[in-house]
Amino acid sequence: MAARRAPRSELPAEISLKPRVTAIARDAAEVVRFAGGWLFDKAMAGWETNVLTLDGGDLRSLQILGANSHDLASVLESQTALGHCLQAIAIPAELYRSDPGVRRIAGSTLESAPGELLLWGDDLPADLSRAPGGYPQLPRPALPVQHQLSIAARVFKAHALAAARIPDPGEVVGAVESFRSIRVW
Repeated sequence: MAARRAPRSELPAEISLKPRVTAIARDAAEVVRFAGGWLFDKAMAGWETNVLTLDGGDLRSLQILGANSHDLASVLESQTALGHCLQAIAIPAELYRSDPGVRRIAGSTLESAPGELLLWGDDLPADLSRAPGGYPQLPRPALPVQHQLSIAARVFKAHALAAARIPDPGEVVGAVESFRSIRVW
C-alpha cells in the first residue's frame, strides 16, 4: 500500500524549507503602512509571509502584498508554538509592550536562532533599550535599521494602501521602511 502524502495544509510549519516571516499588528492597514514593502520584498524573494491581526477587517491589502492572513487571537488561544519556525517577526512597539502573548511569540523567534525581531513605532519598550544582558530573551539592544524598498514593493504597497483605504497613499510610500532590530545568530 502506498503511503499517503499529507496535503500541504497539514504539514507542520517546522517541515517547510521556505524561510518564514510574520508581521503582527492590530489590523491589516497598520501592517501595510509600516511593513508592507518589507513583506512584499520578502514574498518576492521566495519567503513565506504571514500576517497575524486582531481585527480581521478587509484583508485584500495583504493579498496584494503576497501575504497570508491569520487571526492573532486564535493563534494565541491555541497555544501553538509559533515563533520557533520563523526567521523574522515584525511588530509595532506598542503592541509588543502591551501584549504578553505577542512577546512570547517574539521571544520564541529569537530563542530559535537565527532570528530577527523588527519593531516599528516611536515608543521603544524599556526592556529593549537596555544594554546586552538587560532582558533574558533579548540579548542585544535594538538597533535602527532601514529596509530599502524595491521599485515593485513601492508600487504594490501603494496599491495595498489604497485597498486599505489609507488616505493619500502616495505620501506614505517612501523609499525605506524604518525599524528597530534585534538579531540573534
